[in-house]
Amino acid sequence: KPVTTKRVVSSNLTWVDAGSSVSSAYTKDGLRKQATEHAKLRNKFFQQATEAYLRGDGALAKTMSQKGRSHDVEMKRLHAIASERIHRERQSYTGNDATVLDLHGQHISEAITRAHRRSGATREVTLITGAGKHSIIAPGHSLGRRTLREALRGWLQRTQGRGRFYELKGDAAGSFVVSV
Repeated sequence: KPVTTKRVVSSNLTWVDAGSSVSSAYTKDGLRKQATEHAKLRNKFFQQATEAYLRGDGALAKTMSQKGRSHDVEMKRLHAIASERIHRERQSYTGNDATVLDLHGQHISEAITRAHRRSGATREVTLITGAGKHSIIAPGHSLGRRTLREALRGWLQRTQGRGRFYELKGDAAGSFVVSV
């Protein structure tokens, strides 16, 4: 059965705080910022590894590549810790309801992983992504950055085609229900 989209006039979903509270959760422990610094160092070392390899200096290329991988591991570790902390805090706004998943503050890959796990545990789950008003989208960005909402919707259409997709309106705008 293909994914269908319907507009639901109302829901029993309570309004969840977003905006500054999401920003606060995202930045409060500094883990996301630290992870970003490791990403920059990773990129720098991988670039140096490439340059050394192109010059024919295999030993230096290997050393720089190892340093880059080390920073990549640390970046992923910090993002995973931050993701879990943000998730626990955001879920408290939902009363820890197992059928509601607040994905504010999650990166796209983190949100998809959480949505995948949750959709396997229940027949219907409400995903709260927000409307994308606070997303930073780089115009003309080569990676084609999308809002969390758009990315999850695309993932659902590609992988969860057997279910139904209900977009909520009113107080629950920026949320949708996935029925599998």
